[in-house]
Amino acid sequence: MRLLRRPEPPFEREDVDAILRAMFDIRVELTKIRKALEEEDDGEEEEESSS
Repeated sequence: MRLLRRPEPPFEREDVDAILRAMFDIRVELTKIRKALEEEDDGEEEEESSS
């Protein structure tokens, strides 16, 4: 019976932390963009209904 060697992790712990931090930063930026677009859409709807 041959013993299987444990595979090496593809990323170091620091790399995983950096990736997760970057993903969080991207999510924060996308949330800001989405809120800005929603506010812009609300403003356009108000203009259309008032004219």
